[in-house]
Amino acid sequence: MDSLEPASNLLEYNEARYRILAEQSGVMITLHRPGDWAYSAVNPAVEQLTGYRADELLGLPAYELFHPEDAWAMQHKLIPAIKKHGTRTFRYRSRNRQGEYRWVESTHRSIRDEQSGELKEIIAVTREVQQEVEAEQALQRLAAVVEASADLVLLCDEQLQVLDLNRAARQALGRSESGAEPQERFSLRDYLSTESVQKIRTIALQVARQKGRWKGAIRLDFPGRKEGFWQLEQLISTHTEPVYGLYSLIIRDRTEEQAVQQALQDKQQQLAHSERLMSLGEMASGLAHEINQPLASLLNYARGGLRKLKQAETISPDKLTQLLSAMEKQAERAAAIVRQLRSMVKKTPLRPELIDLEQSLREAVNFVEQELEQQSVNIRWDKPQGKAQVMADKVQLQQVWVNLLINALEAMAQSGDRSGNNNAQREINISIQALNKAETHSQDWQVDIVDQGGGISAEEMTHIFEPYYSSKSSGMGLGLSISRSIVESLGGGIDVDSDGQSYSCFRIRLAASR
Repeated sequence: MDSLEPASNLLEYNEARYRILAEQSGVMITLHRPGDWAYSAVNPAVEQLTGYRADELLGLPAYELFHPEDAWAMQHKLIPAIKKHGTRTFRYRSRNRQGEYRWVESTHRSIRDEQSGELKEIIAVTREVQQEVEAEQALQRLAAVVEASADLVLLCDEQLQVLDLNRAARQALGRSESGAEPQERFSLRDYLSTESVQKIRTIALQVARQKGRWKGAIRLDFPGRKEGFWQLEQLISTHTEPVYGLYSLIIRDRTEEQAVQQALQDKQQQLAHSERLMSLGEMASGLAHEINQPLASLLNYARGGLRKLKQAETISPDKLTQLLSAMEKQAERAAAIVRQLRSMVKKTPLRPELIDLEQSLREAVNFVEQELEQQSVNIRWDKPQGKAQVMADKVQLQQVWVNLLINALEAMAQSGDRSGNNNAQREINISIQALNKAETHSQDWQVDIVDQGGGISAEEMTHIFEPYYSSKSSGMGLGLSISRSIVESLGGGIDVDSDGQSYSCFRIRLAASR
């Protein structure tokens, strides 16, 4: 400043001050000739932004450094607009010394002769905006993805007032497409049931407010829509400006998925029902004998009583009571067998209930009792420590046990045929034990059904659970496949282990009911 003080001319003094400001500025300040837009003066910042020295740019038309897509617009639209209106700000891509195109933003202002109005020069102030443009482009891409998403995406406040929403949400809620004017705010509460609103505010919003994000599955009811299965699956809290204190809701339409799952479940039930009928067909003779036993006993008691009456014998009240009681027990036994048969044959909807595993297995053993007697096979029990309970459909779970028991009996029968020793005392071991999972602080129940048959070969082990694969010439290959589907639908699993010679173990894991 000391060098400027002696200046007597105020204009020279100001020009010197502006020159110092321009030279020290971190932005690129340039002057251009009106005709070809060539650089006529540049400040030192030009080398930092472009890599070119000042002497390399002087006399060079600026639009020669523009990206080809921007150069035409600059020459034919922007330059005429600057000449006409005096000032314009625009963004374009400019090539640096390394040959890279970088986004920059320039404000151009025309300088005219005060007397004649003739355009003398154009001054441009330019700064690099590469990061800003990349951020904007990323945001635009993200917005395009959100807009094209099939999920309903809404931006709401804590009162569920909707500030913005994507196309899928507008269509689902029957809102008009957004145009140039901003959407009028509305409340999501006007579209949801009271129960759905309560769940969102007391479950999802509470967690998102504390942790920043809630993820789960809340079924939403839209009273205005008769069909559809909608789930709120994520609720994200925003903690950055300019949307601080707002929440993004992601709602998914699960209607088609539910329809597919229902169709698969119906198909599984049909296959399971067919497999039960097939199993009953294979056990028809044994079942006939099982039912015939109580009926034959009933007939004998009735004939004995009639014979005494015909012979005019006097029956004491105690003897008559004993006779009728015995007949009642045999009738109840026959009725119980018929009920069990009907439950296996009847096509009923799934009814999950609390099942005692030991009781369920014992009922299945009773169902194949005739086959056990015919083959002289005993059941050895390893009882669980405590009450082994799971949530399952009673008929389907019994179907799994019966299928595995029948397979075990058939394996032992085939093994006896091969060895020629059919009268040896043999056992099927059934054990129930608890499996504690430390990582989730939960518990499973494991059921092992072990037979003393000829085992399963390594090749058979790789296909044993596949549909329509069977080692039996008369088998359909559906039993184990359906059993696995039933167990997995309960959130469990089924495995098999065998030495291929003397035993097979089917291991079933089911989540304990809490």
